[in-house]
Order: sequence, then structure tokens, then C-alpha cells
Amino acid sequence: MNNIKISWNITEKKGGKAWYVILSWYDSEGKRKQKSKTTGIPLKGNNKKRAKDAAKLIAEHFEAELNEHERAKSRLLFSDYMYQWLNSRKHNIRQNTYDGYKLIIDSSIKPYFDSIGAELETLTSQQIQAYYQLL
Repeated sequence: MNNIKISWNITEKKGGKAWYVILSWYDSEGKRKQKSKTTGIPLKGNNKKRAKDAAKLIAEHFEAELNEHERAKSRLLFSDYMYQWLNSRKHNIRQNTYDGYKLIIDSSIKPYFDSIGAELETLTSQQIQAYYQLL
């Protein structure tokens, strides 16, 4: 997993009263993202240097938050992913199919994979094969 790197620039918003920072980055899927946040530093006066300093701190904090979020996503348990997958399919399958899949996850998949601490990002084919052999 690569760390997300933030680039930033300060700007004045039309009609705004404070400096803003524009944060730009590429997410884990390679999509370009942007976010605008106020620095809280007034436009009036000789505040551009203060605004740049504030923007740098905002960018560093935001970058740390994004990277922590990415790390948390990569620690997603396999069983939790299975529930997410099932819920994403709920509207495309019949209720009895959904109920059957949920029963399998609840009674077999979750207990086994949670007991070995299987995370989605690090799940191995050997762990899946061991599960099949257990069945």
C-alpha cells in the first residue's frame, strides 16, 4: 500500500474573507481528488505567509487522516467484507437467496475466518483452501 501524498496551494475565493487551501491528491484507485478548506487567516493585511504556514499544517493533518483511513481499509476483516459484498448484492437477488448466503456467512465463514484473524488485504489462497478442507 502506497501512502497518499497531498499537494496544496492557497487561494482567494471570490467574495471570501479568508485564505483557502486547495488540497489535491490521487486516491488508492488513481482518481484525482480535490478539497477546499479555509485557513481561517483573513485576506486583509499582510497575511499571505501566515496563510501558507496554516495551509501546510492543514495539508499535513489531512494527509495523515487519509493515510490512516487507507490503512484501516486494508485491515478490513474478510468476514466484514463478505457482509459488505452481500449487502451490495441484496437488491439483485431474491430474499431467500440473500437469507441463505447470510446464514452461510453467519454460521461458517465468519466464525472460521475471524478465528484466524483473516484480513481481506492479506488473505491467502492457503487460508481459503484450509477452510474448504475443513468443510
